[in-house]
Amino acid sequence: MVSLCAGSDWPQWRGPRQNGASDETSLPASLDGQSLLWKAPLPGPAASTPVIADGRVYLSSTKRDSAQMLAMCFDASSGKEQWSKTIAGKGQTARRNNFGSCSPVAYKGGAVFLFGDGTLARLDAEGKMVWSRNLVDDYGPLAIKFGFSSSPLLYDGKLYIPVLRQPKTDTGEALASYLLCADAGDGKTIFKYDRSTDAVGEAHDAYTTALAAAVKGQTQIIVYGGDYLTAHHPDTGEELWRYCYAPEHINLARLVSSPTLDGTTLVCVSPRGKKTFAVDIEKLTDRQSPMMWSYEDNGPDVPSPVLYRGCVYIIDERGKILKCLNASDGTQLWTGSLDKSDVYYASITAADGKLYAVNRKGAVTVVAADPNEFRVLSSSLFEEAPVDSTIAVADGKVYLRTAESLYCFGKK
Repeated sequence: MVSLCAGSDWPQWRGPRQNGASDETSLPASLDGQSLLWKAPLPGPAASTPVIADGRVYLSSTKRDSAQMLAMCFDASSGKEQWSKTIAGKGQTARRNNFGSCSPVAYKGGAVFLFGDGTLARLDAEGKMVWSRNLVDDYGPLAIKFGFSSSPLLYDGKLYIPVLRQPKTDTGEALASYLLCADAGDGKTIFKYDRSTDAVGEAHDAYTTALAAAVKGQTQIIVYGGDYLTAHHPDTGEELWRYCYAPEHINLARLVSSPTLDGTTLVCVSPRGKKTFAVDIEKLTDRQSPMMWSYEDNGPDVPSPVLYRGCVYIIDERGKILKCLNASDGTQLWTGSLDKSDVYYASITAADGKLYAVNRKGAVTVVAADPNEFRVLSSSLFEEAPVDSTIAVADGKVYLRTAESLYCFGKK
């Protein structure tokens, strides 16, 4: 069976617990020359986050001045490139995006890569292609305005990919949004569950990644977008429950920020960051009112929230402000100003009592994960824009991906 790696790894976009946090310790408080362990050149920019497993770093990349999309692997200790494989040849640039926005997911012995043209491929640790297929060839255009960005979820040997898209192509062809489940062993479809919605216009579009949640001994696959939060049976795709987070059904309410999970507490950000709210998915399973709290102030449009040590951390993109909320009731504990030189698209990463945030210009701010006060530990600047990739941590190291380089920091 294809399975995720050890807990000290960062095997998928939002880390080992799917919430942007890690139990890693002894991480550097400053990403600078003193903590730099190695730096490796990259062939082009991409918003995908590196994933780390079994001493290897996997990432997807564009290639400058080319339509090629690459799957890459680096040695986590030295930064030496182990291999680079051209996986897709139809790379394009969407508005403020490209076809390298989906993060890979690592398994014991390799990684699965997904690109914005629909190419889905599994490679082993040595770079050998195990299988490859294309979702566009199988199920039609992805039809998402800003470029497909949902990363695959690996659970129990299965890959889960939500495709939440416009209901019609430019030529009028009808399209259904769906949750795809594929066998990670051979790539074949286990189920394709059509996910209906009465959303209107751009609100059909979602760039979110699915989550696996354990509720009363049963695993649920959580999908967020198209005005609804839904849960699905992991073996069949059957819809277990549905919650409408946008009953007004407003056009242009596309959803970018993915939810984050801690136990049965699911924290979500509404379209365009108008509010942040938490629901108890156990109550949704029991058909009870799930709302725990709602924070009615500016939050993130693009970055996902992080749940860490009883707090929810979000970025107000409009003001470039970091906010700390009490995870139990949504009370604002503090706010603090981040570097204001550019907008934040990368999500926050939390580990070792620290919060790592980076904006598009490459300004990194490390903040203490302290519920009592906002305290900046360090600031640094990497002028290799655009920087859209979320920072990853694994095995006592911090990984930063810019448009030009992959950096690894740690205590020497």
